[in-house]
Amino acid sequence: MPLRHTAADHSCLCYGWSWDIQDEDVLAEYVAHIALAQDDHISKIIDDFRESKPTSAPSLKKSAIKKLTLKNKEDFPRRDGWIFQTISWIAAKQKFPRAITKFPHTGLAETGFDGMQIELSTDKTKIASVVIFEDKATVNPRDMIRKSVWSWIESIERRDRDDQIAAGISAMIRSHAGQYQNFNILEAINDALCEANPFRYRVSVMFEKSITSSDDRARLFKGYDKKAPGNINRRQANTMHCPALRKWMDHFASLVIQKIQEL
Repeated sequence: MPLRHTAADHSCLCYGWSWDIQDEDVLAEYVAHIALAQDDHISKIIDDFRESKPTSAPSLKKSAIKKLTLKNKEDFPRRDGWIFQTISWIAAKQKFPRAITKFPHTGLAETGFDGMQIELSTDKTKIASVVIFEDKATVNPRDMIRKSVWSWIESIERRDRDDQIAAGISAMIRSHAGQYQNFNILEAINDALCEANPFRYRVSVMFEKSITSSDDRARLFKGYDKKAPGNINRRQANTMHCPALRKWMDHFASLVIQKIQEL
């Protein structure tokens, strides 16, 4: 697996993992396949199926390379954001392979939740939990969390985005229709949106500053328990340290483009 997870526990505030790259070459190959809309191929590899590499039309390769090639500095946040969202999806699939995880956006400018994950009941007839992702690659992680992430959670807690969540759940379940033929989607969505079943959150941040202690990491997510009160299982928090963030993104995007050309 390309990523290593190191567990972090911050008492009642939040739980989660720090991510480290174990194999950059494999990670770039995974991201290359996802850029070519071959998410299902990578999903099966992570689930330990033996998959032959799919082929891609030249036009699809051209589009994927264009997405990763910067024309001006305004493109940095969108490209880097998409790369990190894709890495975050890979991390989620590694850690929770049996959950249904929403595939990453295919385009840089697409809006909506960065990701969603659904865990089903043991008998596969109900939704046990809905986890909503927010992924940020930034040089100012605390400011980003305080000014952007918290307001995002507040809007979901006010139930302002239930229509988007319902649409996401429906699409995810329908994409696995063959596995869950007796699953009543409408009943499951109604149960998932019931206030007795609060949403769970997964905030993942990539940044330059090195965080060496558990206390420093906890300070990064200070206030999480106020924005999403209740059981700690509502508050997942993941971090990925990357010195020289923009420089690494340039390097990694070039490596992904190389993989796309080779596939």
